[in-house]
Amino acid sequence: MVSFLSQARPTFSRMSIQTRQTEQTDSCGKMRFTSQSTAQIAAKNKGKLHGVPFWVYRCPLCRHWHLTTKN
Repeated sequence: MVSFLSQARPTFSRMSIQTRQTEQTDSCGKMRFTSQSTAQIAAKNKGKLHGVPFWVYRCPLCRHWHLTTKN
C-alpha cells in the first residue's frame, strides 16, 4: 500500500525556485533579496498567493531589499 504523501509531487514554477534560492534572513530579522528585480518577482508571487499587494523597499539598516504590505 502506497501512502498519499508518497504519491504527491510538489509543483514549483521556475521563478519560485529562483526566488527561494536568493531569499535569506537578514540581520534585521526580515527576508532579504539581493536585487530589486528579484524582490519584485517575489512580491508579485506573494501577492497572488495571499491576495494582497506587496511592495518592495530598500532597508536603510541592512541595504538589502525587503517586502511589505504597507504602501
